[in-house]
Amino acid sequence: MTATISIDEAMSDPNLLAGVLGDLSTWNVWRVALKAAFGVALADQELETFRSIASERSPPPRRVKQFWAIVGRRGGKSRMAVDLLLFGDVH
Repeated sequence: MTATISIDEAMSDPNLLAGVLGDLSTWNVWRVALKAAFGVALADQELETFRSIASERSPPPRRVKQFWAIVGRRGGKSRMAVDLLLFGDVH
């Protein structure tokens, strides 16, 4: 039997992705975007954050096949790309 863990749980676990992210409060927008991309339900406050980056779009109902983000310089792209590679197909 394979245990499953959500991207949010992996990002919050110091033994997994949180170990390389440091202060998780600075990664809130990324965390919400990735939760939505992986089809994880968002809380009300997270929905507000999602709408701030996705306008009037609704979060996807299931995991997306592609994730595109327009991110400025020093916006955490490399760390999130590594997180996604490490997280791989586990969901």
